[in-house]
Amino acid sequence: MLGKSSHTNWIHENYQGKITVSGNDSADAKIYQEKLIKQAILEVKKRKNNE
Repeated sequence: MLGKSSHTNWIHENYQGKITVSGNDSADAKIYQEKLIKQAILEVKKRKNNE
């Protein structure tokens, strides 16, 4: 039997695209997902500073 996992799509008005995080909301993000999230946060901060 295969396990059932859940995914959450995160979007932000100052980020072009979305980030899909696997697992439940209370689960830790995977290492590769942490890198994507950090990059997205930096992009949002840059866009806010340019406004």
